[in-house]
Amino acid sequence: MASAADLAAAMKTIFQNNPNLSIGTVAALTNAAIEENPAAAADFAGAATEARPDDALQITRATVQVAPIQTAAIAAAAADEGVIVDDGDVADEVSNQTDLHEDAILEEAAVASIEDDAVVTDIADVDDEGNFDDENPSQDSSST
Repeated sequence: MASAADLAAAMKTIFQNNPNLSIGTVAALTNAAIEENPAAAADFAGAATEARPDDALQITRATVQVAPIQTAAIAAAAADEGVIVDDGDVADEVSNQTDLHEDAILEEAAVASIEDDAVVTDIADVDDEGNFDDENPSQDSSST
């Protein structure tokens, strides 16, 4: 089985040799690779932005839209390639997608917490697995 680095290199070659692929297609293929191996999100996003440097900002934007959970890794890969990830549009997209992801975690945890007679009101009340962290709830006024 090919390693993530081998797959990223193959993706880069494909993207370089097929300049007519749309940004959406590049983002979708990158997302498919990320879904198969989320730990290598930065490698795959980096391959796409290295292969198409003129389109790197748009690819980053599109990849963030299709792979919101890996936004930090995608933004880091883009930064490594010199893409200004704090550009208003990309920063807003990363923020929006992150907020949507946090909202989904909160919603899932809130439903689960009903069974425990707990109230989840803050992302800080949710552990890394999306479960209510009743041992370390947030201390803000909204969760008391």
